[in-house]
Amino acid sequence: MIAWKLANISTLLTGTVAEVAARTAEIGDQILKVSDKTGVATDNLTDGMYQVISAFGDSADAASILETAAKSAAAGNATTADSINLLSAVAKGYGDTSAAAVQKAADLSFATVRLGQTSFPELAASMGKVIPLAGTLGLEQEQLFGAMATLTGVTGSTAEVVTQLKVTMQGFLSPSKNMLGMGNVKLALIAAVIAAVAAGFVLLWNKSEKFRETVMVLWGQLQALGGALSDMAGAIWAKAAPLLEMLGNALLNGLERAVDLLAPVAGNILGIFTGIADFITGVFTGDCDKALQGLQNIFGNALAGLGNLAMAGFTAILEIGTSIWPAIDNAVQAGIAAISSRFPVLGAVLGSLWATVQKVWSNIQVILQNAIQFVQNVFAGNWSGAWQNIVNIFSTIFSTVASIAMAPMNMLANGVQRAMAGTYTTRQGDAWDAIAHRVYGSVKYTGWLMENNHPHLDTFRFQAGVVLQTPDPPADSLADNMPIWRTEA
Repeated sequence: MIAWKLANISTLLTGTVAEVAARTAEIGDQILKVSDKTGVATDNLTDGMYQVISAFGDSADAASILETAAKSAAAGNATTADSINLLSAVAKGYGDTSAAAVQKAADLSFATVRLGQTSFPELAASMGKVIPLAGTLGLEQEQLFGAMATLTGVTGSTAEVVTQLKVTMQGFLSPSKNMLGMGNVKLALIAAVIAAVAAGFVLLWNKSEKFRETVMVLWGQLQALGGALSDMAGAIWAKAAPLLEMLGNALLNGLERAVDLLAPVAGNILGIFTGIADFITGVFTGDCDKALQGLQNIFGNALAGLGNLAMAGFTAILEIGTSIWPAIDNAVQAGIAAISSRFPVLGAVLGSLWATVQKVWSNIQVILQNAIQFVQNVFAGNWSGAWQNIVNIFSTIFSTVASIAMAPMNMLANGVQRAMAGTYTTRQGDAWDAIAHRVYGSVKYTGWLMENNHPHLDTFRFQAGVVLQTPDPPADSLADNMPIWRTEA
């Protein structure tokens, strides 16, 4: 270690002569320890410590920061001075100069070198131009270094990318009319990343035949999926259109029924006003019997009105739901069947979900029926019957809650069961028609098997271990689904 370099460091320290001398000696010991850990020459580290103290001040973290910078420099094939310049720019730009913050900056810098087309010296030379702007704009370190990793080598060299980002950020700090509408620098970086991805796609498309083939296979699968979804939508709409008409008619009929059921409520309201009139007349004329009769009419009609109103509501809901439920069930079942023909596992999961919905609707019917009977029994004075209605209502509610709680587990179990039942693992030398015969019992389902395994259509003889999808064929999947070489002339 060169003594005059330690003397240079001592010029940055404060305190008495004795304190500065003691601190200088301590720093010398720390440099030796860092050198032992990192394998970096003490001459290099002494220069680095001068920069650490100059940039960060003489803090308790100085040795840790020096060690981090030395390790980063060694990993990035840079000098300790370059590493400290970069790390201090990041730490100061983001307002945190602790050892942990410096370590984070070092990790992000090394990740940028590994993922992008840049080097530690290039980052050290360029990043200081853009980091203060990024810190001012509130851009996170991960976002800034992520943009550098993505854009370097795509839109230009490290220096060129930094210049591009700097211009963009300065535009946001001093926005023009065009920039004012964007509102946030992150939008510009997102757009830059999207442009880089698009440029990479074009590059791969032009230079890699394998990439083009893969993209076209994926495109074909997406087209097949779009056709399947279109077919399913058509099948569901065929059932849904009559359902909508039926729903409208049911609602109209339900409203008419509700008006009929509410007729007694109007009589109850009239009875309440009559009772009020009798009560007032009795009070002012001193006729206590008339006043008492008025009160009885008020409360009696109020209770009867509430009962009639509840019965009207419960009955209307029950009758409307009962009238349209078959059509709803029919449409949903058709939709599930259409989905199951293309995606059997999803169909099994939806089928289990719909079974739970059916159970819940059945329980709701029981609850509404008992609610209606409860009101009737109360006004008829049948208290034992009313109590039984309450027992029935709560037991059905508990059953409904249990069904809903078990629904996710049942859906998962049915999906797993269908997935296990709906696949076939090939043996060495298997052919399409042989597999169809083994799975479905006839080669006439070969076309159906191939239709549901598009990624393997180019395969004539399979290797062992390929997993094929084997959904149940529709009822009309006969000879018209056979491949052309299996049909008769």
